[in-house]
Amino acid sequence: MPADFAAIVGLFESHREAVLQTHLIENVRPVEVAAGRLIFQPLAGAPKDLASLLANRLRTFTAAAWHVESVPDGGQPSLSELRQTARLEAEAEVARDPVVRAVLEAFPGAAIESIKDLRPVGEAALTEAPIEAGDFDDDLDADGEPISVHS
Repeated sequence: MPADFAAIVGLFESHREAVLQTHLIENVRPVEVAAGRLIFQPLAGAPKDLASLLANRLRTFTAAAWHVESVPDGGQPSLSELRQTARLEAEAEVARDPVVRAVLEAFPGAAIESIKDLRPVGEAALTEAPIEAGDFDDDLDADGEPISVHS
């Protein structure tokens, strides 16, 4: 039984309910979420019967009754709005980097299209020793010359 909004969205994803999942991401501002209960503020793109559609599918997915209700206001930002805010904050942070700022100033009309985090992922990556010269001695022949492979 999903107990938070992310779990509800994940439930629709796992049941391949792409249309309703998209509505949850784009057109729903959660107001109250608990096990068996979803109250939300619909946005302009939401279908009028979204509450009943969600209630029916949630009942099917969980074999439990759900109270699903739409209210006119009071919702937290939608997942789409949260993603957009995070993207704008990341772009602003990257644009403050002196190198990026210099590139943007040097090329009028240039824009930040995407941001990729190139830092290592995971705790193991944080504890790995850096690669040192000589780490690949196995790739040298008996005279210490690099082995080359040709096909």
